[in-house]
Amino acid sequence: MELPIRLKIQPLIESTIELRFDEPSISIVDRLPALVFTKLAGVFTSSEITPVASLPKEVRDKDPNLWYAQNFRILGSGYLLYFGDRVVGISRHSPYCGWVEFKAKALEIFNVLIESNLLPPVVRFSMKAVNILPSLRKTQLEMLTLKIDIGGVSPVDSGFNIRAELRGDRYIKILEITPNVAAQQNEFKTSGLLISVDCINYKCSNGVRIEDVIYELDLLHDETKRQFFELLSVDVLQELEPEYK
Repeated sequence: MELPIRLKIQPLIESTIELRFDEPSISIVDRLPALVFTKLAGVFTSSEITPVASLPKEVRDKDPNLWYAQNFRILGSGYLLYFGDRVVGISRHSPYCGWVEFKAKALEIFNVLIESNLLPPVVRFSMKAVNILPSLRKTQLEMLTLKIDIGGVSPVDSGFNIRAELRGDRYIKILEITPNVAAQQNEFKTSGLLISVDCINYKCSNGVRIEDVIYELDLLHDETKRQFFELLSVDVLQELEPEYK
């Protein structure tokens, strides 16, 4: 399938690149936010502490559900950078700027992290794309290539929600599909069919360098993008006005 370079009608409301690490000798969140905030002061202009950060580190270390929780966030210019004890992530919110710009900003941040010499090996990295597809059909599920019947009966939009995991040779892709979702980010409002694709590289559990993650970013992005477009029917894709050059 030939992938469009961009869509004139853009359903992507959030794109996130996340790195997870082995247990570091120090909490990542104790050192890195101030360093990044200083180095990239022109990009990030505000910060916030999450409720998880109020828990003692000893408590967070004992609960695997908190290992990758967000403890600290810095924001600015349409970007959100978050930190936890074993996680760093960068998100771009609506309006989406395109992969070229988002990747350039991610590389700028990753270079600061590399220079810090504070990062342990990366044991998991992923890209998540959250889309809300405008209601182009009377029935939102008809916009997809997804085919489901239960006892010979097809589900309707109302109350429908599905989460599925697809495992390939290199990636696990977690798909979430929910009709009739509304979202608001600052002044941006949208509603329609939620399609979330979380593409996870699971071949690095023994640990890789962040430079190896950088090398694979384009492949990860293309796999995430391909999965989204393969879910769309041909006529719906055309109505989003794809551009191929």
